[in-house]
This record gives sequence, structure tokens and C-alpha cells, in this order.
Amino acid sequence: MLKFLVPLYFSVNALFIYKYGARTPIGSYFGVLLYAVFLAVSLPFYLKFLGSKIEKLKNAHFAAVYFGMLALFVFFALFLLFKIDPYSIDVDRWSAIHGFLKNLFAGEFPYSARSHLGSMASPLPVMNFIAIPFYFMGDVGYLQVFTFALTALVVFLTPASKSGKILFMSAFLLSPAFWYEVAARSDMVSNILIMCVCLLLIEKNTNGKPLYYPVKTGCVCGALFCTRGIFIIPFTVFFFAKIVSSVKEKGTGKPFIFTMCVILTFALLLLPFVLWDITLFTQNNPFLMQTNKSPTVVSVIAVAVAALLSFNAKSVGRSFLRTAICLFVLMGATSAVKTFTFGWDAAIFSHKFDITYYSTIMPFAILGMFYDSENLLT
Repeated sequence: MLKFLVPLYFSVNALFIYKYGARTPIGSYFGVLLYAVFLAVSLPFYLKFLGSKIEKLKNAHFAAVYFGMLALFVFFALFLLFKIDPYSIDVDRWSAIHGFLKNLFAGEFPYSARSHLGSMASPLPVMNFIAIPFYFMGDVGYLQVFTFALTALVVFLTPASKSGKILFMSAFLLSPAFWYEVAARSDMVSNILIMCVCLLLIEKNTNGKPLYYPVKTGCVCGALFCTRGIFIIPFTVFFFAKIVSSVKEKGTGKPFIFTMCVILTFALLLLPFVLWDITLFTQNNPFLMQTNKSPTVVSVIAVAVAALLSFNAKSVGRSFLRTAICLFVLMGATSAVKTFTFGWDAAIFSHKFDITYYSTIMPFAILGMFYDSENLLT
């Protein structure tokens, strides 16, 4: 799987370097070249030499290395959050959540809030609820630190190779796209990491048979849908083939219960905001922001591709890989349409297409690499 995942990983990070490297003395093209050379040297070195050394570490020594890397991330992430004035950057996902929660606790309709750049809040209610502790801590940017630390802990507790776990940590720490999300206080990658953790826990707690527990699994998936609509892609990859197989083998009972739990959980979590003020909700709701990012036909094609690829997703790692591919198809096709319409410079540098949506690919690609760790040293 690495032959697919490494190019995905490089492409996403190279795009960030290309766009934002233009603002540095290094420049766009030279920055991408340096990153390509770095990966071309460091990855083979890790796979052929360092990985085998890591496998031989005693558990205590390995834990010290792993959590030392996590501590390094926490330190630099907090440094960036303290150093960068959030109002000085042209990214407003953090202030959209902040405004939503500020209105909520003031008794005002939450979705009527605007970010510091004048945009509506795009996350669905559950993502805003998850950010509540960090809102009261004074900075919703802490959410990114927490979600990565949580994901790192789940990965550490997963029975897998030590080299794979270090690869997981290194891939995030060496990702310019990920550090951009941290510095911008964006909740995008945090949202995707929460999805990944929940999918991992579903697979673990159901022994790979999530439809055997349709109520529990359906409620969790319904809540994930109520964070961002993009969950439709991993949901389809992870569950569509299982639903079809279950219907063929055992009838429609459990798939129906599962589907209804997804729908009802989503509806119940959203309903209070609809009933709060139907008129205001019609004029100010997250669907207005989430459905204008990609042409409808492109979104439909991406979901159809996800449904087809789900039939060959025989493992968690393959499911993560196929999710990353589908998201790349979605983002790539959308950016191609924008480039054709507005031109390359306008699409990339004038924000006609927000390249930060490519960052949604990263957690799935990296976790795919992690789950391929058994083949890393062969």
C-alpha cells in the first residue's frame, strides 16, 4: 500500500509548500524540491535501517521515544498557539466555532454568529460541542493538540509494530500541511482525527463486524455525520460493502436498524437548532457552507467511487487507504474545476479553492501507512 500512500502524502504536503513557500525566501519550487529530496532519502533509510533498530527496542525504551515525540509535538504546537495572533491570519475556522459557542452560551441563535472574517460557522453541532472545553480554556486551538494526543494514544495501545507507530508519529511531525492546520487553529484535521479514532474503536470493539451491533455503531456514526458532511466518504468505504453483504446473508434486519440509528441520531442532534428558530436556521446553517465547496456531480462521483472501493477493503488499513484515495479524487476534481474556471493562480493563490481541504486526506493516508507496518521491513 505504501506505493499509493507515499505519493498521496507527498502530493498534499507539496501543494502546501508550493502555495505558502512563495511567501518565504526559499520559494515554491525549491521548497517542493527540498521536501522531495528529504522524503526520498529519509523514507528508504527508515525502512531499510532505522525501522529494524526500533523493533529491537525494549518496551520501556520504545515508550520513552514515542511519548518523547508526542511531547515534542505538544511543545511546538503550544508555542505556535501562543506566538501567533489568531486575528492576524486569513483562516477563520477557529473563530467560527468560537462565535457559535459564544452565541450559544449567551442564549442567542448559534448559527447566526460570524467569524472574524465574516463567514458563517460550517461545522455541524457535534464538532462545536467537542470544542466546548477548549473554548472555556480560552482558545479553541487547543482542540488540535488534544485530538492528536488522543489519536497518538490510541495508536500506541494498538497491537502493531513499533516501527509502524514511529512512522505514524514521524509522518505527522514532518507534515507541513499538518503544522499549517495547527498554526491556523483549524478544526479540520481535528475533526478527521476524531472520525479516525471512532472508526478504529468501532473496528476493535466489534471485532470487524460493526453491523452485529447496529444500535451502538449506528449512533456513533450518526454523531460523526453531525460533525461534517465529509464523513460520507469514510462511512461509505467502511460500511457500504458490509451493509450489502449483511443484506444478502441475513436479510435487512440489522442493516435497517443500523441505518435508522444513523439517521435518527443525526436528526436528534440537529433538531434543537432547527426548532430554535426555523427562519434563522434556513438563512444560517452549516449546510450552506458545506455544500458550496464542491460541484454536486463531483461529490456524487466521489461517493460512488467510495462505494465501489469498499468491496475490496478487506482490512482497516485498506479502508483507510481507499478513503484517502476517494478524498483525493474529490479534492483533486474540485480543484481542477476551479482551476479550469478561474485559472491556476486564482484557484491556488487567490483562494478560489481552499487547499486546506486536502489536509483531510492526511490522517487517512498516515493511518493507512501505520496499518501497513507489518510489510515495512520486508
